[in-house]
Amino acid sequence: MHTRFQSSLFARIFATTAAVISVLFAIMYLLAVPFIQNTVAEIEKNAGRTILKNVYDMVEQTHQDLENFRQSIIMERKAQLYHIIEVVEARVRILEEQVLTGKLSKEQAISTLLEELRHIKYGRDDYVWAANYSSVLISHPDPQLNNADFSKMQDLHGNLIVPPMVAGARQNGEGFHSYWWRRLGEEQAIEKLTYYKHVPALDLVIGTGVYLDDVEAAVRLKKDVAIKELRQRLRTTHLAKSGYVYIFDGQQNMVIHPNPNIEGKDFSKQLNPSSQTPIGPLLMAVADKREGFRYLWDRPSDPGQYIYDKISWVRAFKEFDWYVCTSVYVDELDESACILRDRVLAVFAATLLLSVLLTFLFARKLTDPLRQLSDTAKKVEDGDFDARCNLDRGDEIGVVATAFNGMVSRLQNNIRHLDAKVVERTAELQILNARLEELSTTDALTGIANRRRFDEVLAIEWSRAERLGQSLALAMLDVDYFKKYNDHYGHQAGDECLRRIAGVFAGKVCRTGDLVARYGGEEFVCIAPVTDGGSAFNLAQKVRKKIQALALPHEMSEFGCVTISIGVAAMIPGKEDTPEILMKAADAALYCAKEQGRNRVVLA
Repeated sequence: MHTRFQSSLFARIFATTAAVISVLFAIMYLLAVPFIQNTVAEIEKNAGRTILKNVYDMVEQTHQDLENFRQSIIMERKAQLYHIIEVVEARVRILEEQVLTGKLSKEQAISTLLEELRHIKYGRDDYVWAANYSSVLISHPDPQLNNADFSKMQDLHGNLIVPPMVAGARQNGEGFHSYWWRRLGEEQAIEKLTYYKHVPALDLVIGTGVYLDDVEAAVRLKKDVAIKELRQRLRTTHLAKSGYVYIFDGQQNMVIHPNPNIEGKDFSKQLNPSSQTPIGPLLMAVADKREGFRYLWDRPSDPGQYIYDKISWVRAFKEFDWYVCTSVYVDELDESACILRDRVLAVFAATLLLSVLLTFLFARKLTDPLRQLSDTAKKVEDGDFDARCNLDRGDEIGVVATAFNGMVSRLQNNIRHLDAKVVERTAELQILNARLEELSTTDALTGIANRRRFDEVLAIEWSRAERLGQSLALAMLDVDYFKKYNDHYGHQAGDECLRRIAGVFAGKVCRTGDLVARYGGEEFVCIAPVTDGGSAFNLAQKVRKKIQALALPHEMSEFGCVTISIGVAAMIPGKEDTPEILMKAADAALYCAKEQGRNRVVLA
């Protein structure tokens, strides 16, 4: 039975594979000559386009390297400006200390600082300036600009100079601003990078800047070096036999060319011999087009005879205003196609014979391990779970055999330990259900109990207080002017504010046994079992003071920081009473607290 199975499988695999390979090779052979004749030239063209892309990528990388170089220098300049302002800040702190100790008045400190700033110079006549909140330069080394109103002063591009820095300093504390201005004693406007910083203690903004002309000079020098390196690489880049790559700019000046005599020359008057029109605009017109530009040109071996068909592909690199071009003779593309055609035919014949031989060996090698797998599978099917396939191979068949043995072993183990697995999975499910129940009663934002949990605990504590005749207290808390807080500081700051309040309310003030919950929005509630009105009032006052002690800034509040109002109610439930009575009493007390001016506790 095994012999018949092996023979049948071997015959099917070998016959089918050999037949498919033979048909495929026959089709490839019949189509090879016309296919290669018609398409290999296109392959060569694609090679030209690929070379063009590679060179374009090199140009793009050169541009990126230059940009990275520029940014690294600018970062160094920023660090220098930052350190200079740090020195000035140290002096500001000394003056602030003298103001606090009464040695100087605030006006004297400002006057002293401004006088000192006017005498600070470094680098190439660089300086430190100061402006007030009205964008008036109250300290500047140039007498013409000292105390000048810059609130509407613009640079040569029409951009405001000082107001954006004042606004940025007051909003963010510090920052960088770029604009065009002139050096001291010079008239030429240069791009300038300025670092500014807010000095709130003296109600002013200070800053210092550096001109970026030296940065651009360094970048230009590095660009010249990069062009030199790119020139060396392009002179060793070839397409087909004599094809090459060259680069010219938007003014039709040759930037890079294999012929050094052409580099740097203006070829705008070079004509296309066929049309007698300038060839530069024709090349620029086909930039980034797949078909390229075909024209007649001469050969180095036959100069002056413009009878040879040539093709160029062009890509425009706007950042440098460059045009990257590849150029090759069309007959060289066809010559490569013919050589490749003959080689492909020879390879087809040799590969066909080798493929048939390999198919024979493959089919014979494949059937033996498959037969062993089949025998083992049959034993397992008959109930012999101790059967194993002893194939020690490093290929996919070995992986299948190992996996099959593993599956059989796991099947044995699962049968033996199924009950234990069921118990284990059930316990895990119970843990997950408990966790899910916990999540359903927790407020996602603050981490304390939510409205659902509050309702459940209130009903439980109400019943217990009624049964034992004990007092039950309820406090309702509301954040004062919270909508204005959200509108002014943003919802993320509002969420953080609620989390801070919940942390104080639940973790630092309330007692064990009390329940703190988020009732909704900016409202919180606290259930205090076995607590009379006076104790609840004292507890609420403690909460209110703790929240005020956080000193969370609130510019839109009359108190200057985040505060809360609390309504407190307490009662011993009677048989005819309901929890809603206690809720309404606490809510009414909260309303009274709001009416009486907020930031207070009212006992119902």
